[in-house]
Amino acid sequence: MSPYGDVYPCVQFPLPTGNVRKQKFIDIWRYSPQFQEVRSISMADLQGCSKCVHSGSCSRCPGLAYMEGNMRGPSIQDCEKSFARTGIPSENLLKKHPELVQITNFNPASPQPT
Repeated sequence: MSPYGDVYPCVQFPLPTGNVRKQKFIDIWRYSPQFQEVRSISMADLQGCSKCVHSGSCSRCPGLAYMEGNMRGPSIQDCEKSFARTGIPSENLLKKHPELVQITNFNPASPQPT
C-alpha cells in the first residue's frame, strides 16, 4: 500500500488495484478486477511456461513478469533463477541468451580445440 492509499498486489508489482481512501480494503482484496485477474492465472495459461522443464519448481513472480512487459508470460529473471538453481536453461532463457547452449553443452573432460 502506498502512502496515498493505493493498494498493490506486492511491493514488486506496480499494478494499482484500488485505493483505501475510496473503498474498504476488504472490498479491494475480494472484488478488485486486477486482483481477480492475477489470482486467475495458472501455469497452463502462461505463454512459454506451461511446458517448461522448470514448471513444477518455478518460483515465477507475476509482478516481475508484469514489470518485464507481460503478466501472463515468463519472467526472464525467474528463468535465470531456475537456471542458477539447476544448471538447466529453460527455452525462454535460451531465446534471450542463446550463448547458454554452449555453456550447458560444455564437457571439461573432452579435448578442447587449440
